[in-house]
Amino acid sequence: MAETIRVGSLCGIMMRGPGITSTLPFYEDMWGLSLAHKEDGIALLRGTGEEPFLYGLKDGPVYGIEYVHFAMPDRASMDALYRQVVARGGIALAEPGPFDDYAGGYGFEMLDPDNRRLRFRTEALTHDEEPEWAKPRKVSHVVLNTPDMDGVQEFYTHVLGFRVSDYSADQMVFLRCNSDHHSIALVRGNYASVNHVAFEMPSIDEFMRGIGRMKQKGHVPTWGPGVMDPATIPSPISFPHRASSSSSPPNYSRSMKRAMKPRSGRATSLKPWIDG
Repeated sequence: MAETIRVGSLCGIMMRGPGITSTLPFYEDMWGLSLAHKEDGIALLRGTGEEPFLYGLKDGPVYGIEYVHFAMPDRASMDALYRQVVARGGIALAEPGPFDDYAGGYGFEMLDPDNRRLRFRTEALTHDEEPEWAKPRKVSHVVLNTPDMDGVQEFYTHVLGFRVSDYSADQMVFLRCNSDHHSIALVRGNYASVNHVAFEMPSIDEFMRGIGRMKQKGHVPTWGPGVMDPATIPSPISFPHRASSSSSPPNYSRSMKRAMKPRSGRATSLKPWIDG
């Protein structure tokens, strides 16, 4: 059997909705992101790392995900991933080719079983890292609600090479593509939607300062700070986004590079290991 090609990393997400670009001040002034690019109907926000953007806002008729954004290390791995997607029954929207948007680069798009668009890119525009105190560095994970958690999990593991890091009872599964504990998590739900997007803060002090900044600006956490279930995932916090009815709360989280491996089945008792 051919070796499985694995997705390189999570870059971010592009959200869509009526007038959603009008929420830009929330992300700039309160959440701590910076405007990377703006054009008619689109605003792209970056963190302090090198990604071209972490969170995109696109005006459109319906609220939802425009695409979840992933990276591959080079063209060879991109082409290999595309061949694997096709061979394993995935729905690719086109063969790999150049992108003509702000981030540029080379790649392709596909649909997951819930008809979410996934974009894979390499050779993208990069920024110089600009560390700034208590500002998000990257998107650490995206959590998706799905009516078919088992089927969507099988898609991410079999077609895209993700691996299971953990389960929370029978309601949630955490999937990794690199050494982060998870980049994608799936939650059982009545319909496909976004649960939340988490942004990584470099340290616990900066994490706490980010909470203070939000409180000073009148945004009280809906949850946290605290430790999620399973207990290996550190100190997230959720805030309501009052600026829009688009609905998914943004989260801050601390950095976590160590993955956890379930000892057996879907237990939440874990054996730590380093995913090299």
